Amino acid sequence: MLFQRIQELTLAGEPNERIAAVVAPEATYVFGLLATGLGDLGGLGDVGGLGGLGDVPAPATQPGAKA
Repeated sequence: MLFQRIQELTLAGEPNERIAAVVAPEATYVFGLLATGLGDLGGLGDVGGLGGLGDVPAPATQPGAKA
């Protein structure tokens, strides 16, 4: 969905700054839907009302990750 939107704007000749400005709020909305749909899958908790995806640690801090 977002990829198609970026393609449309690119093919329409929109500059990168405009594409970013248009797609950023759409991406927030889409990822919010995704997070809501996933809920607390995997026990990730809930940070910022995003259904728990906001508090996943960076890969280097996850158990078993190589630094």
